[in-house]
Formats: sequence, structure tokens, C-alpha cells
Amino acid sequence: MWRSTVRRFWILCGLICALSLPLDAGAQTAGPPKNPPVRLYGQVTAIQSSKDGTPLGFTLLTPARTVDIHISAATMFMPKSAEAQVEGFATNDYAIVMAKHTARTWVANRITFDVQPMPPAVLVSLRGTVARVVPSGDKFLMQLDNGDSRWVLVNRQTQWRVDGQLQAAAPTLTKGNTVVVTMRHGGRNWVATEIDVRPTPFWLGY
Repeated sequence: MWRSTVRRFWILCGLICALSLPLDAGAQTAGPPKNPPVRLYGQVTAIQSSKDGTPLGFTLLTPARTVDIHISAATMFMPKSAEAQVEGFATNDYAIVMAKHTARTWVANRITFDVQPMPPAVLVSLRGTVARVVPSGDKFLMQLDNGDSRWVLVNRQTQWRVDGQLQAAAPTLTKGNTVVVTMRHGGRNWVATEIDVRPTPFWLGY
């Protein structure tokens, strides 16, 4: 009886010790990664390349700030459209970038790019009148119907229409033109994705 009691005591001690040991490293539940990738969206304003044309990095204009991002050998490029596939990753493309911030440097894991804006860009359509056009033609001041005004940038991705009809080439924009502009907010500026030039009412006298 006494020996049976001692045996059960030592068995119980062994079970308690086994349960108190830490789990094996491979069996422990993995916690969240210490440096998870971050999703960045914006427009590519510059690309840095090596002498043989291999992209080494690029500058991304996001709605909040400008970000310099490094491209590594492991970076994956994913064109969104057939046109992007043909032209390749280029300046003025729109990109969704999964990147990690390591040693004060952003490094891209994956770059999805296209020649046209992709979500999450928020597009708005506003009607107004052209109040001023800069000599270069790539920027104009738009007087909105609600009384506000804003500067709008035009780039090579901007599509043009005249009274709703798509144009192969950009028409000449002049002061007094009535326009309906679809635009997005790109950092500090509004960028036109489509401009529809409407007939100016004759009673305005332009």
C-alpha cells in the first residue's frame, strides 16, 4: 500500500513537470510578422535604372507624400492591362505596391501597375469653366459651377472628349471653355483622367 502511494506520487510529479515545460519552437503558435508589408498606391514620377536598363528603384507620388522605393531581385512586377504588359513598368504609370520598410528604406515585394488609375483612387466629376491655361498646356485653372476653383493637371493618360465624343488627339483648351472633368487627387494636385469639352452657350459671348 505504501509503495503504491509513492509510485502514484512520482507519476503525478512527472506529469506536472511535463506540462510545465515550454512548447517546442516548431509547435508554438506563430505570432504576427514583425515587419508586415504595407500597401502603397500612387503614380510613378521617376525610375532609377542601372546602365543596362534594369530598374533599381522608383519614386511613387501617393495622396499623402512622395516615397522612394527600392527594387530588389525578388520584386515581382504584375501588369494590370495588355498595354501595361507591352510598355512595361514606366514613368507616369499608376501602381499598387506591397513594400516593407527596412533599415530606413522601402523595398518593394510586389508592384501591380497600369497606364490608367486603379482603385483605390477616388474619382470625382465636376463641371465648370476654364479660367486660365498655362502656356505649356499641362495645367489649367477651373472655375467650378459651385463658385470654387482649382488647378487641374493634364498628363499623357488624360482622355479627351468633345461633347461626349472620344478624341484621338487633345483639342486646344482655351479660356471660357465649358468642361466636365473627371479627376483624382494626386498628392497636392488634382489630376484629370478625362476632360469633356462642352459647347459654350452662345449667350456667354465667348
